[in-house]
Amino acid sequence: MTEADGKTKAPRKFIGIDISPYAINQVCRRRLKNVAGLTVQGIPSDVQGLKDMYAEDHKKWMEIEKLCLTSLPGIAPNDRQVGDGGVDGWGSLLHQPIAENGQKLPHDCIAQVKMGKPTADSIRAFAGKLVGGGAAIGVFITLDKYPLTRTMQAEIHRAGQLTFAGAAKSYPRLIFWSMEEFYRDQFPRLPDFTNPNTGKPMQAEIS
Repeated sequence: MTEADGKTKAPRKFIGIDISPYAINQVCRRRLKNVAGLTVQGIPSDVQGLKDMYAEDHKKWMEIEKLCLTSLPGIAPNDRQVGDGGVDGWGSLLHQPIAENGQKLPHDCIAQVKMGKPTADSIRAFAGKLVGGGAAIGVFITLDKYPLTRTMQAEIHRAGQLTFAGAAKSYPRLIFWSMEEFYRDQFPRLPDFTNPNTGKPMQAEIS
């Protein structure tokens, strides 16, 4: 939620509400970056805030998980949050993805959120779902940014790249991303998604 006092002809207040921290982040940093007295309520403003939220009440983990997932454009939380098989969120690519061997891949993107430092087993398990043909892209989300370990690098290499017909760009199929990067306004390079709520093409950027 955003709130601020206007400084135009007459003082005014406005309130904006959005389900996506990504959208709030974009609006605040781009459209409202010059608005004085702007405050954001309802979501933590940094990684420590997420950790404090969890320390205050461990039951809020699912809320934190949803915040992390919706911080990435095109990703929505899984309806089933218990017993989800390690898939916490999903998205759908706009165009038909193609693997390096020419095989058509599913349009699906899967995402998983980890509170602490990821283990080699958790990384391999998530990458296995991706390589097994369940999705075109997998995003492994942590709160803190961790350097790429040998396990991470090996799984990125094993997952390979994808491309699209008639396009020169290629994209890694396995991506490691963190909320630390989100708060720095750093996002992974991803192909076009459909909006998980409407099915329409995603707007690439709020200008």
